[in-house]
Amino acid sequence: MPRRVRPAFSLIELTLVVAIMGILTAIAIPRYGSAQATFRVRSAAHRLAADLEHAATLASAKSTSVAVVFLSDGSGYTTIVDPADTAWVESVIILTDPPYASSITVASLPPGNRVTFDGFGRPDVQLTLVVTSSGHTASVLLDDTGASAVNTP
Repeated sequence: MPRRVRPAFSLIELTLVVAIMGILTAIAIPRYGSAQATFRVRSAAHRLAADLEHAATLASAKSTSVAVVFLSDGSGYTTIVDPADTAWVESVIILTDPPYASSITVASLPPGNRVTFDGFGRPDVQLTLVVTSSGHTASVLLDDTGASAVNTP
């Protein structure tokens, strides 16, 4: 009975494929880390902008004041409905925790580390907030109408 020869890859071919895959992985990993940091900072900035607009909408809908208080260490913020009665804290957002792993810097810190929206949804100050994560930044601009916009470089 004749022996059948099976086609196969040689050891040299397999070694070359593994080496090429290693080189491609070494190129891709730093880019993945940078993309992940960019995603984190953009997500945190969009979350902050959405929460600011939600606070303005909530103030307008309830015809009461709503404050967004920024934590002094830049780790996050708290939304308080009717700041005269601090018993109603709507949300506490910590941006230094996953999935954001970011921090906030307020360009011109308002008194009391807060921005307060009146019963018409207008803020008492205009703000520029800078969200940072692993060297990547995004700016959140709050104008005098209560609208916010995200600028990413």
